[in-house]
Amino acid sequence: MNESISTHFKCALYVRVSTEEQAENPEGSIRNQEERLRQTVRYQQDMGKSSDIAGVYVDAGLSAKDMNRPALQRLLKAVEVGDVNLVMVTELSRLSRSTKDFEGMWEFFKSKGCEFHSLRENFDTTTAAGELMLKSFANFAEFERKQTAERISASFKVRAERGLYNGGNVPFGYSLSATPGRLDVNPEEAEVVRIAYKAFLREGTLSSACLWLNANGYTLRKKMEGSGWMRAGHFNVDTLHKILTNKAYIGIKVYTTKSGKKEAKAVWQAIIDEVTFVEVKERLSKNHCAKKPESASRFPFVLTEVIYCGVCGEKLCGKSAHGKTKKHPYYEHSRRTKIQSGLAEKIYNCDPHRIPAEKAEEMVWQDIEQLLSGNLAQKLISSVMTKRNKNQFSSEIERLKNKTYSINAQTDALTLRLAELPREVSAAPIYKQMEKLGIEKRNLEERILKLKDEELDKEVPTDAITYEKFLDILRDLKASGITTAKKQKIITSLVERIEIFPDRLEIHYGLGISRVKRELAIASSLLNKSLVESSTSLTSGGTNRT
Repeated sequence: MNESISTHFKCALYVRVSTEEQAENPEGSIRNQEERLRQTVRYQQDMGKSSDIAGVYVDAGLSAKDMNRPALQRLLKAVEVGDVNLVMVTELSRLSRSTKDFEGMWEFFKSKGCEFHSLRENFDTTTAAGELMLKSFANFAEFERKQTAERISASFKVRAERGLYNGGNVPFGYSLSATPGRLDVNPEEAEVVRIAYKAFLREGTLSSACLWLNANGYTLRKKMEGSGWMRAGHFNVDTLHKILTNKAYIGIKVYTTKSGKKEAKAVWQAIIDEVTFVEVKERLSKNHCAKKPESASRFPFVLTEVIYCGVCGEKLCGKSAHGKTKKHPYYEHSRRTKIQSGLAEKIYNCDPHRIPAEKAEEMVWQDIEQLLSGNLAQKLISSVMTKRNKNQFSSEIERLKNKTYSINAQTDALTLRLAELPREVSAAPIYKQMEKLGIEKRNLEERILKLKDEELDKEVPTDAITYEKFLDILRDLKASGITTAKKQKIITSLVERIEIFPDRLEIHYGLGISRVKRELAIASSLLNKSLVESSTSLTSGGTNRT
């Protein structure tokens, strides 16, 4: 990596901060790091060095303990394709706090002819001594990270043992106290919590209690104090269950250690008495039941594991409604059903929001019977190979990239506007808009990386011979006497995903080589078990007749 005077450096400026607080400060560490790096490039240009900034890569609010950072991955890709031949950081720990990761990146940079420059640790990496010092500092950065983590963990443990609040979501009914580590009771919210406990004991079930609470105007604060997570604003089964099982309401701090969960008396005031809490716990325990056994009065819902809405991608769950003469089974959106469980009037965004179970299962089973009775294995595998070769993710990746370029243009325009803004005019709205654009850009970059990973991880289909062997096992399993359990196993073995659209039903068969081999082994075991049971039954029957 000997530097040549004629080399034109395409510089990548990498910036990182660890916490969200640092990331949200528009005049904080991110801007300071970038400005220091830009000043260094300008100085190099003034000294006659041929240098240009090829890009600025920012990972806001992310740790350097690993390489799972969107901007870092984009930077490495730019180095790989030759768009960058000099990586600059303000200090080594900004790039990595893992010796193993840094050594891997360092070897990668050398293999691509890419220089590395840290402003704080100014090494001559063209010498053996300089490279040794660089790796030593990487070790110190990792040591510092681990030591800091140990100190924080020890501090959290001691604080938890003392019953202090350690951060995170503040339970509904409490507010952050001016005294660190304590919570104050919010009188209005605390009254809603007490009423929620009484409503559950009176109504008997979570869903009926939610309906009563929502119908009588009791609501939850959407913005959770202590974090950015948002509630739905109304009561549903999940939120009510969390409130009814949270020991913080009886003044107990629950914390996790290496040996498991532990409890300590909390420093904040209890909202619910222990007698009521125990009574609610016992009622919840009685209401809870395991999966009901198969019976003539209960529809089996054999597609539950693999059926999804083709419009929104949400998983569908089996439900039933009482008609005049019989029950009507159907599949509907599981997550949306939970969220809206406490509302009298439901809001459905997908059409259809309910799919008749008997009709859907009949269509799927007919398709599977055609597969088992015909010679469609080669056709399916050829179809999957064709789709794989078409690079199905490329158009979506390109679309997301275009949106990213648009955000970059908007950010540049705001930056220019910020520079021209009179001193007496507040810049807060501009910073707020830039922050929104930054979050949107980060989400787009993460989506692009995810699509690329999915593209790379798309499994190679199995061969026709193995798949036919797999189908033979399922044919024998079907012939051994079809039951609901066997029918469900055959469907889930063959099908990876079923998508329901307003005008059609799509069946996606799983043909990945590892999946087929795994399912082949499971189906073989199930078939052998079925044959043994049949043999035992016949033998037992013959003995009785004798």
